[in-house]
Amino acid sequence: MFVQMTFTVDKNFVGTIMIEAGLNICFLYTEFGPRWSWNVSIAIVVATLLLWVIFRERMVPLVVPEEFAHFQDQDDPEVKQPVKKKLNEV
Repeated sequence: MFVQMTFTVDKNFVGTIMIEAGLNICFLYTEFGPRWSWNVSIAIVVATLLLWVIFRERMVPLVVPEEFAHFQDQDDPEVKQPVKKKLNEV
């Protein structure tokens, strides 16, 4: 119950941020023209790439719990399949 409630709160929070971001870009465009809306968009992309480069050593691959494994595409080459042991191996 708590995990579901936390996910709902997080989803609503992200939705609110996305709406506010769009409104802010519209405000910038209306008040200052396309130059500043482009500048803000480019600054966000550059900041994201910069943080990605800085923290690349600390990134870890996503591990999906077993109960959500049926959502994964089994044909995806990046999904690591469990190794099946042969009967002869000990």
